[in-house]
This record gives sequence, structure tokens and C-alpha cells, in this order.
Amino acid sequence: MLQKKKVVKNAVASLEEADPHMPNTKAQTINAFQKWSKSSMCYEALAGVAKDEGPHIETMRYTTLDDCKKKCNGDSRCNSFAACPGDGNRCYLKTKVLASDEAVGDVGRGCKSYREIPCNSFSPWGRAAWKPPRIAFKLPSWIKKLQEEKKRKTECRIKDPAWRCKGMVCLSDSQRKIVDDIKFYGIKKYCMPASSSTCRKKDMSACRGTCRCHVDCPHACGRCPP
Repeated sequence: MLQKKKVVKNAVASLEEADPHMPNTKAQTINAFQKWSKSSMCYEALAGVAKDEGPHIETMRYTTLDDCKKKCNGDSRCNSFAACPGDGNRCYLKTKVLASDEAVGDVGRGCKSYREIPCNSFSPWGRAAWKPPRIAFKLPSWIKKLQEEKKRKTECRIKDPAWRCKGMVCLSDSQRKIVDDIKFYGIKKYCMPASSSTCRKKDMSACRGTCRCHVDCPHACGRCPP
């Protein structure tokens, strides 16, 4: 039994040495979380003053809005505040948790209510939470070419500027630019996917490899992918 207690004691000591920020009792855990939950709160301004602000805590003068935010963060009862520059830079701390769609009114004097929102910028144990760095990555030209090639293979041929239609009823250049909006008799959508029944079948023999009819010659008219 004594040996077991010694092992546990050594394990706890090792954890505390490896991570001095780690709380080792339930009370310390709760205390650390409460401090973090308040210190990591930011504030969002509403369009006016909340019609129901909730119970009043105290009034203070401020130089900048950060003074009000710090004061509210330091008081576990505070969940929102109203700042009024027209009242000689006075701040009114409140207990109510305000919603983003809280009913507000215009009381003048430049007054606005501010509600708590999480910043999510720190961990409960007081260390800055890791955030992945933003990296501007430019795709190599060969990847762009592959993407363009894949797009050409999945889109109908009429959308490819390099493809030339041959036949009596080929779309004009102006029509090709708005091909997604073009509708003919019996055709609700001009460009069709390769899996469609229109593209799975071959053109009629009468087409002779040319665009003679948009319905009977979908491949020759460029309605299908290559």
C-alpha cells in the first residue's frame, strides 16, 4: 500500500513538473476555468441600448471602451454593459446575458449595449491556444493546367473556345457565351453531362459528323463532354 501511494505521489509530481499550469484539485480546476471564461470574453456592440438590460451592477467612468470590458471581465456577475459617451463617458455594468437579436432602442447620447461573446483565443490553463499560421500558397502552373484540362473534359464541348462546331445549326459566338440560358424546342438544357441519356447514345447517322439537329446530333453540336 505504501509503495502504491509513493508511485501515485511521484506520478502527480511528474505531471506538475511537466505542466506547472495544470490544476491538481477540483477547486483549482473550477477556479482556473472561471478565470479563463471571463478573461477570454470579447464584446459585440448592439445597434442601440437593450430594452431589457437586466439588473444594474455599478456605474463607472471610462477613457476607452477597453476600461469597461476589463471591468466587466473582472466581475463574475457582469455579462453585458452599456456605454454612453454623451453621459461623460459613463459605463453601466449589467448582469443580463444579451442575445445577438436582442430588442434595442435609441436612448440618445450615443449609448449602446455591448454583449459578451467568446474570443476563443486562450486555453483554460492560461496558455495561448495554438493557431495554425496563414500561408499564402500559389498553385503551380502545371496544377492549374490539370484543373483546366479536367474542366474541359467534364464540360460540354461548346463551352471550349478552342473547339469548332461544323454544321448548319451551330451556335453563334454570342450564343455560346450564354449557352446555359439557351433553350430550343424539345431542349430544356443545352449542355448535358456525360452520364445523361442524350450523351450516352451516338449521333444519328444522318448527322454525318456535323451539327444538323441539336436533338439528333448532340455530340456534333457540342452538347456533350469530349
